[in-house]
Amino acid sequence: MKKMKHKDSLPEIIWVSKSGFFDFRHIDGMTYNRTRQQFEKDGVKLPTWKRLKCFGKRSDLRVLLSDLTINIKFEGNTGFRYVFNRGYLTDLASVPNYFRSFIDNDDIDIIAAALVHDRNFSVHRLGFRQTNELFYKMFLTRDGVPGSNDKWLSLPIRARLAWAAVSSPVGRLLWKRIQKRRYARATNTSRFSRLTHGTK
Repeated sequence: MKKMKHKDSLPEIIWVSKSGFFDFRHIDGMTYNRTRQQFEKDGVKLPTWKRLKCFGKRSDLRVLLSDLTINIKFEGNTGFRYVFNRGYLTDLASVPNYFRSFIDNDDIDIIAAALVHDRNFSVHRLGFRQTNELFYKMFLTRDGVPGSNDKWLSLPIRARLAWAAVSSPVGRLLWKRIQKRRYARATNTSRFSRLTHGTK
C-alpha cells in the first residue's frame, strides 16, 4: 500500500504496546442499571441510560472494566501515550453491521487502533487527518501477526478500507459532533501525553 504523506504526516510507527487488558462490557438495557450501581460502589460514575444516547448507538457502546495504557513509539524516539481509566465509554470503530463481514468491530487487530481513534475523536489533541492516519498506521502494525491475514481480505486492505471510512465526509461530520458530546467524560476518564527520548 502507498504510504500516506501530507505536510503534518506522523512518523512511521515502530511498535505499539499496552499495559492492562482489552476488558470491556457491552451496554445492555436489561443490566445497565446494575452495572452503574457496581461502578458507583467503586467511586466511578456512569451516565444514566437516557444520557448514554449522547455517546453513540447504545448497542455498540462498551464500558472499560479495568485501567489500560497504550504506548505508541514512532521513528525518531517520539511517541504517544494514551491512558484509559476504568469506566471509559467507547463504541470502538463504530463499524456498521452491514460492513462487519469486512471489518469486525471486536476484531483484536483493530481494537487498540479503534480505542485510540475513539479518544482522538472525543478530544481533538490531533487534527482530523493525523487522527485517521494514526488509526491506519496502528491497524497496520498488526500485519504479520499470526492470524492477522487469515480473513478473506488481507489486513492492509482492511486497514485501507477502515481509513477510507473514517476519512469520508461522514467521518468529518462525526469529528465535529462527537467532541461536543463526549469531551467532558473522555477527559475525565482518559489522558493523552507525548513521549520523548528517555520517557518510560
